[in-house]
Amino acid sequence: MKRIVFILSLLVTGVVVNTGIAWTLAYAWHAYSKEQSVSGEVSGDDTWSAYRDFGLGTDRAVLMRWRLSPPADAESVMIDAAADGLPWWSRQREQIRQGTAIKPQHLWFEFAYGWPIRAYSCGINRGVVQDGWELSRSPRPADSTVINNSRRFIPLRPIWTGQIVNTVFYAVVLLLMILGLRRLRRHIRCRRGLCPTCAYDLRGGSHSACPECGQTVPQ
Repeated sequence: MKRIVFILSLLVTGVVVNTGIAWTLAYAWHAYSKEQSVSGEVSGDDTWSAYRDFGLGTDRAVLMRWRLSPPADAESVMIDAAADGLPWWSRQREQIRQGTAIKPQHLWFEFAYGWPIRAYSCGINRGVVQDGWELSRSPRPADSTVINNSRRFIPLRPIWTGQIVNTVFYAVVLLLMILGLRRLRRHIRCRRGLCPTCAYDLRGGSHSACPECGQTVPQ
């Protein structure tokens, strides 16, 4: 029973740490260093286009749909190109192929945060945060193509793959830290002539086991 409680406590701590890191990155970190872009073209006009840029623990994806009616034989190519240009966590990725994505002449911004894998995301549609909680009080830009870098928001939509991986990752890190500290404590107690388990003073006598807790004493 104690072992089950210990494992559950590690997982709960992993969830808390994962959420704290993702929300801290969302609030404090807005530096993007790399960019990938994919666009589909028909007669030189972009019909669907998507790009993403990312930094430490952050991803930003932008989906754009410009023309109202692309040629029927080319639309599926445009859709596939735009969908492939979006990151794996994007809500719009599958909605594009299902025909339920953004309307023509429109943009959709998505942000994801978390480390080592993105665990929370939110979107911005016409300047309004969706699946998130906006913290900043700066004016929202009237133009839906503009995202003000001074805006701060907390993403609330979980990315379940990232949630599971990050939670287990932080739980394992915490477990290793606990085991390492326990091993260090036992080593220090043994060097001082104390019981490695209960710290009972074993100096001044020869003991094969601790008279206090019964733990075998290393010789």
